Amino acid sequence: MKLIIGGGAGFIGGALSREFASLGMDVLAIDDLRSGLPPLLLQKRLTFEKADLSQPKALKRYIDGKSPAVYIHVAGQSDPAMSVDQPEKDLERTVLPVLRLTETISDLPIESVILISTGEVLSGDAQEPKDEDTSVNPQNPYGATHLLAERYLQYRLGEQGVPFSIVRLPPVYGPGMRQASEGGFIARAARFVLDGYPYWSMRLKNNGLKYRDYLYIDDAVSAITSIMTEKVRGVVHVSGYEAGTEREVFTQLRFLSGRDVPLEYEGGFDPVGRTRVLTTNRNSSEWDWMAAVSLSEGLRKTLDYFRGHPK
Repeated sequence: MKLIIGGGAGFIGGALSREFASLGMDVLAIDDLRSGLPPLLLQKRLTFEKADLSQPKALKRYIDGKSPAVYIHVAGQSDPAMSVDQPEKDLERTVLPVLRLTETISDLPIESVILISTGEVLSGDAQEPKDEDTSVNPQNPYGATHLLAERYLQYRLGEQGVPFSIVRLPPVYGPGMRQASEGGFIARAARFVLDGYPYWSMRLKNNGLKYRDYLYIDDAVSAITSIMTEKVRGVVHVSGYEAGTEREVFTQLRFLSGRDVPLEYEGGFDPVGRTRVLTTNRNSSEWDWMAAVSLSEGLRKTLDYFRGHPK
């Protein structure tokens, strides 16, 4: 089987590319390298192509017409702050690549499509945790653009009869993560705990009460792999091992580092809603997967990574 991974040099996409290649699959990773790191991809059975997937028929130029494939799209814009500060770039990076895919899908030897999305497309109502039946009503531009990408995919691929999965993830974190991402708070906090003190204190918006389930990168890869191999179709929610507020996550990082660093709180606007935790309504006979890495273990591994990769 050949896999094509759009955004295949990024944090999640790169991890997927390496994992599938190690499993003996032929992987084509496509990325525009705005944030990806191609040297991390170099291994047997893994090919890299630099391309902007927002351009018309970009995929068609790199796919062998004789080799049916699964296409996994991880190329959406991943920084909630950009969706507020630069909405045109957010649309360009999140929606346009999906639109281009749906325009050319009939010309491509693709058997199924997996779109990696976010729980931020969901409503801000009181229902917690939120499963696949929860209404969609994004509370921020970041969620709105990802929902638009979902809708394009659902409409166009459904019309053409191409099987698809839409995988909504909570914030993903772990070694190699970027600070400018949905899960970037953990990277910023880890860097501060290790490098920032005693020069300044960490300040958390919304008084540090933003509450999420966090998903370690290895679990994200495991979940997406399971969804692909088991052919779980439609919208699928992936839940992290456990949830916590940013205060609680910072406190764990401080404890794990052994450094009593200062923390301050502030009000103010945050481009994502305060509380959003995912769960799935899929029964175990349809999809039997659970996260394996606890938040404490994942934070320890992330701290270890940043210790070994100083600025």
